[in-house]
Amino acid sequence: MFGGLTTSLANHMEYSFSTETNDEILENWLDADFYFDNFTAGLRMELYQPKDPSLQFPGTDPVEEGITFRYFEYHHDNIQARVGNYYAMFGRGMTLRTYEDRDIRVDNNLEGVKFDVSYDRLSATFLSGRPEGPSDQRTDLIHGADLNLNLLDGVAFGGSYVSNSPNLRQKAEITSGRTQLSLSQETWMLDLYGEYGKKTNSKGTGAYFSTSFTTAGFGLSCEYKYYHNFFFLSDDHFVTYNNPPALIREHSYTLLNRHPYLLNADDEAGIQIEATFSPTPKTSLLANYSLTKDHEGKTILGEGNTLYEEIYGEIEHHFSDDFFTIGALGLSKQRQDTYITPVFEFTYSLDPVNSFRFVFQHQHTDSELLGEFDNQIYSLEYAHSPKYTLSLVGEWTNTSDLQEKLQNRPDEKNLWLFGKFDINISPNHDLSVMYGSRQAGFLCAGGVCRLEPEFEGIEVKLFSRL
Repeated sequence: MFGGLTTSLANHMEYSFSTETNDEILENWLDADFYFDNFTAGLRMELYQPKDPSLQFPGTDPVEEGITFRYFEYHHDNIQARVGNYYAMFGRGMTLRTYEDRDIRVDNNLEGVKFDVSYDRLSATFLSGRPEGPSDQRTDLIHGADLNLNLLDGVAFGGSYVSNSPNLRQKAEITSGRTQLSLSQETWMLDLYGEYGKKTNSKGTGAYFSTSFTTAGFGLSCEYKYYHNFFFLSDDHFVTYNNPPALIREHSYTLLNRHPYLLNADDEAGIQIEATFSPTPKTSLLANYSLTKDHEGKTILGEGNTLYEEIYGEIEHHFSDDFFTIGALGLSKQRQDTYITPVFEFTYSLDPVNSFRFVFQHQHTDSELLGEFDNQIYSLEYAHSPKYTLSLVGEWTNTSDLQEKLQNRPDEKNLWLFGKFDINISPNHDLSVMYGSRQAGFLCAGGVCRLEPEFEGIEVKLFSRL
């Protein structure tokens, strides 16, 4: 602190060296924020030496280093004004959601102005900004407004409007209205939410409804989506402005996420239902069902083609304070492929500080194009909480006769093994080191995924906060 000025610094560094190709990659993000009375300012410095080739788009020339994010903000009472770069989300993301997720390398921030104001039960956001395109240029212009009215305790209404103006002739607009009702008593809670949107330039329609109910030992949530020509994109289709709910369960186990379904807000409808139940204090059950179809049958109950379907169940049981297990089973289908994935997890605590965790994952794939084959992942983890964790992970896969014939790769690699060490160096510094080989796979969040290519070598990640 300097004369009332306070600062906050966060640095995220990733380094990798491939022992197969000798490629060396260094990426670094430094975020700095400054606070003084009613003023806040900040910036982000990014450095790539060079940028990961798997994340580059053909024909683009990414900036190797520079300040990519900066802002100045004033806030007083119920008013907040910001100039520079910012993120925004209207409702559940039906009309607008700009955000950063470094794991999947998404950063669709806007550069411009944003105002937030609230009075009594009414709040509003007004913004105008430009997203960054593939050549680090900002050409499209976004205007947006979002209103929210808390009419009564537990009853809220809202509406959003967003327009994109690459030029006057190609102006695109999207609007939505939403309602939320929340009821609660001492022993239960009920939440209802609905949002409906229209896109004027291509006659798009989007609808999302959800309901959740919780009581002692039991919870139930049901969701419905209907999206038709509802992606809201930049003029060059490089940036997606909205990200409506995908209704796809995001799993914590690798193989259950190996073949994800990507959100297509231009042509899909679906449901997701999830229930949790705890029959005893030591046992909990979870069941999830999700289904997504295209619009050939007009509705989710019609004759549309099934794009994605998953049935997932999980049971967790604590045999004692020191030992618990998790068993899970996923059955998913995507067009011509079926995946059956059982998972078993065992965790044993030697004492409050030291513990062991073993996870076994198996996935059987039945593909009309590639035949039948299997993947298995074994992982053993030792944790000395909260100081460090040591992990050993191995993956094995086989190939079908059809795969070998079609791909003509009988000697293709089928075994990967790596070790990982995570340590809390100090309260402000976390280090992660991985060495070995890793199978290619997807990283996903909210129906958006990035394919992480196969890798053999060393990876180092350092997170610092000051």
